[in-house]
Amino acid sequence: MIKIAIVLNGEVNNRKKFDELLSKSDFILAADGGLNLISNTNLLPNVFIGDRDSVDNELIDHYLGLGVENHQFPARKDFTDSELAIKYVLNNIEKILENKELQNSNKKKPLIMFLAAFGSRYDHLLNNQLIAQKHADRFDFLLTDGRCFQYILKNNTSETREVTLNFQDQADFDLKNPTFSLFSMSETVENVSIIDAEYLLEEYILRREVSIGVSNLPIKDTNDNLKNVKIKFGKGCLSIFVLPQE
Repeated sequence: MIKIAIVLNGEVNNRKKFDELLSKSDFILAADGGLNLISNTNLLPNVFIGDRDSVDNELIDHYLGLGVENHQFPARKDFTDSELAIKYVLNNIEKILENKELQNSNKKKPLIMFLAAFGSRYDHLLNNQLIAQKHADRFDFLLTDGRCFQYILKNNTSETREVTLNFQDQADFDLKNPTFSLFSMSETVENVSIIDAEYLLEEYILRREVSIGVSNLPIKDTNDNLKNVKIKFGKGCLSIFVLPQE
């Protein structure tokens, strides 16, 4: 799966996990103040996009001197930096995928990761969630601060899609006491099944206005280790939250 990181100007609550996700990205786009977070790593973004209102010009010039592609916009504009970043990805997807081994040959959608997506600006968070929903036909989305994870996934086919929440070895989440919740971001998500969890569902039609998917738990095996949770779903746009209980 091709992974595209869009680093935003939000909060990071698990720096180790944030850096891990960033280092595993195939393409890194710094959205304005997100460049500050990248500067604490040894990684080089492919592109900088923004209006320079939340990052020091000296830092920007440093990265431009290293060959980072630059797209500057005025502070008074009709789009947020994250939407400008998505527009860049849409307009340059062939270039981004160029020379990548997968080239979508396994038919998996590219994954766009909004890193540092959470923080005090709840209006920006909602905007990013709606952007993800809008483009979920072409991409899978992950919004995270390294501690809380939100997946936005869409299935437009008649085939069942399966997602595994990897709690067993903590490779995906690094959470000791995780909980997870499911929401429909479309009017309905068809045939939702939850397997190996405290609360199970079987081919349930999940509606946007119901809360049956909120606050579920992974179960433990005979060795007291958390088991992976499997989620299956049909047509619709599904949001999956994974976060610590406390």
